[in-house]
Amino acid sequence: MNVGSNFFRRLLAAISFAGLFVLAGCSIVSDSSVNAPPERAKQLYIDHAGNSYYMWVNGVRDEYESYHVPEAQESEWTKEAVADLVARLPLYDRGTWFELANWQARDALPDMLKYPPPGDSWTRGHYAIELWSMANPVDSEYPPLVPQSVIKAAQAMALSVFREIATGPCYS
Repeated sequence: MNVGSNFFRRLLAAISFAGLFVLAGCSIVSDSSVNAPPERAKQLYIDHAGNSYYMWVNGVRDEYESYHVPEAQESEWTKEAVADLVARLPLYDRGTWFELANWQARDALPDMLKYPPPGDSWTRGHYAIELWSMANPVDSEYPPLVPQSVIKAAQAMALSVFREIATGPCYS
């Protein structure tokens, strides 16, 4: 008896065994787990702002890609993450602006313009840098998702903050 036929016999036995569960009305995996990516895939996606480069740097890109997450699912996760960040804007947390810029969430620019930060020049400068980077993306992979008037307003706001910082007292 050769190894190949032994392999196929075991394979057929395993398929038959699984078939018994289906015939008996049992299911080895639920329908939702077949269609939905695991929670781990979502966590990896959110933790790395949906960016495969960040995943690669942290050594998890191969794991994430093994989940074969559809683009539609990634788009949904992106919308959820950006909505959560926009909800945090009134808290004036510097990390929120940075994360929105990482997500290239240009559609959040109108919300960012509603909440210019109070306080010290460091906080206002950080806000202006992220606002400017979102209004002026380096690569053209991300087409404008907001009207040009909003992009111009974001650029003007960032320049205004930069000007205030440059001409204001050093201790503010």
